[in-house]
Amino acid sequence: MLLSDKIAVAPMVRLAVPLVIGIVLSDSALAPLWALGIAALLCYALGWIMFRSPVGGAYIFGAVLISGIFLTRLHRTDNVLPAGERIIMSGEVVEIPVESGRWSRAKVRITAFLPESDSVWRKADEALVLRADTSYHLGVGEQIGFRGYFNLTDSTNMRFTALMKARGVTGYSYLTRGNLVSRSPFVHKSAVYYAAKAQGWAVERLMRLGGSDESRAMAAALVAGDRRFLSREVRDDYSTVGASHILAVSGLHMNFVFVIVNLLLALVTLTPRGHIVKNGAVVAAIWAYTVMAGLAPSAVRAALMLSAVQLSLGISSPRNSYNILFGAGVVMLFINPYYLFDVGFQLSFMAVLSILFFLPRFVRWLPLRGNFARKAASALLIGFAAQVGIIPILAYNFGSIPFLGVLLSSIISLTAFLIITVGLVWVVAPVSFMAGATGWLVELFTTIQNGVISLTATSPLAAVKVPGVGGTGVIITYLLIFALCLTIEMWEDSRHQKLSTRP
Repeated sequence: MLLSDKIAVAPMVRLAVPLVIGIVLSDSALAPLWALGIAALLCYALGWIMFRSPVGGAYIFGAVLISGIFLTRLHRTDNVLPAGERIIMSGEVVEIPVESGRWSRAKVRITAFLPESDSVWRKADEALVLRADTSYHLGVGEQIGFRGYFNLTDSTNMRFTALMKARGVTGYSYLTRGNLVSRSPFVHKSAVYYAAKAQGWAVERLMRLGGSDESRAMAAALVAGDRRFLSREVRDDYSTVGASHILAVSGLHMNFVFVIVNLLLALVTLTPRGHIVKNGAVVAAIWAYTVMAGLAPSAVRAALMLSAVQLSLGISSPRNSYNILFGAGVVMLFINPYYLFDVGFQLSFMAVLSILFFLPRFVRWLPLRGNFARKAASALLIGFAAQVGIIPILAYNFGSIPFLGVLLSSIISLTAFLIITVGLVWVVAPVSFMAGATGWLVELFTTIQNGVISLTATSPLAAVKVPGVGGTGVIITYLLIFALCLTIEMWEDSRHQKLSTRP
């Protein structure tokens, strides 16, 4: 299949471009919402009528672009809470609190507030980040009332402001000792509440593993996304090397589960309707893991993308993987256009896209024989394949490239893959006689991984500073990567045509 044919069968790729352009240009559009809505509907109608003509394609492009502007404007949140004024706020904890030192950080949706100078409660619908004293031990689903100051996000840092908007957050507040007014535990038992229970159940099982506290803490972080037990030194080393994403359940972890379950169920495809059973089981496993990890937003995004990829593999050709991956991205951006500015969304999407393109080629280029050798190589190279696609994002957001971290990503990814595999086996089947063996394996892999990270963190090449990387630099870098991918595709097409015409 020629490159032009591959693009033709991937309509979602073509829809993603105008949608992204519309989201980026939303702040420049001065037209009112009603006018944007009418313009989008008119363009959709004309595009449908002239679907088979080039003009029809232009109308669809314009309709999707205007839709991006419209949806982004629609998702803007107007601040109701008075900034910098001491008030009483009432709301619900809607995310699992994450402890860090003295504070636990959680997302709270404020539904009402009371100025101290007034006696009338006022309605609100805003989400904020609450940093609460850890002595309160807040839990997801709790209804709380507290005194404090509402502070807007730093408007001078445009990247941070965009990130907070992407996560539906308009500001932050502190809950210090003595300022909790009311507390009603778990009035609304949402999906996140049950996910928190599942995460706690998994962590409790992992804490029963043999081995050191450090290995159990690493297993809890990698398998269940609970980083409470990791020491500050370990976190700092991973941050220096640019491997902090390993410690939080994200797209890479979901890819590990994706690979593990596909490997375990490979023989199922030999049975009648085995492909259907396998694809359904893989998707179910991905979402079960997502729930066990506390329904972290990064894990949910990655689960949506990988479910789409697994669906494409089950439908027909792996070529549809790109189309369905972009389709999942388009749907997510239609749901919340501000996801585009969320670093987690960017990393998840680009990591999966990079894995789809580079991983099979890396394995194909190696002189390997046998299916097992290729599967092992896939597990080893998955981290390196992901890194290729996310380096520009890391440079833009953090001002550095984890040079040695990229080179050592295969080792780190392999040890993380093994820790997650062993940890999941223990969580699913915590048989007492297995505790010693699984604990020893987790201890071994953790020692290797932390040793590599600690040694790398002391090197001046651990992270190469690249200050001043702006949006233009990122765009140019991705254009160069795209040109490289295009060249590889064209070379493969040419080689395939020569082989097919050979007598």
